[in-house]
Amino acid sequence: GTTRGPVPCAPGLGSQEILSLTEANFRVSVGEIPCTFTAVYDLQKGAYAFMVVSPPQTNAGAYDLTVGLRSPSCGCVAAENLHSLQSQAIVYSSGSVSYVDYVLVIDGSGSMLTSDPLYIRLTVAQNVVEQARDGDSLAVIRFVDTADVIYPLSVVDPSTRQAMKDNITTIGDMGSTFILGGLQLAKALLEQSTTQNPKVVVLLTDGTDVPD
Repeated sequence: GTTRGPVPCAPGLGSQEILSLTEANFRVSVGEIPCTFTAVYDLQKGAYAFMVVSPPQTNAGAYDLTVGLRSPSCGCVAAENLHSLQSQAIVYSSGSVSYVDYVLVIDGSGSMLTSDPLYIRLTVAQNVVEQARDGDSLAVIRFVDTADVIYPLSVVDPSTRQAMKDNITTIGDMGSTFILGGLQLAKALLEQSTTQNPKVVVLLTDGTDVPD
């Protein structure tokens, strides 16, 4: 099985700032095997962040994670040389498949009108749901002035996957930002889980905690 979850990794672009790229412009691999991923540009950090789903490997052990640009890509010179490698970033254990318990904690406050007018956070959240395996568990939390569970921790299958994605689309942009409340609720959900799965919290916010 695998130990997997969000793995932050930004291509070493040096002084070159390349915007408006999509997943099609990148290549991501664990060991030598290409993998499924979601890419989002972080305006504050000036880098792309990736949610990586690790592919099956023949043997247990630690594998390198490599993220790079496909060549040619957006007119970038020597794009094939632009890459980032994290040594032994993904660990595969022996034995049965290890599923994951995910909780998506999503900002629905009024500040998102300006910081995320294209609702990129909702697209990322839906991509996480889409990339989760049947057998993983996932919950969705929205936080504004308060935090609430809009989809309880449930095993992912074709029917729950679509319901989770539909619930994510209901998240708007009104009210204050109570990040702590969302994280506390996520912690409570994971503590109530009866599985021995690894636990992952994915926080999608503009980063300002402003409770009433």
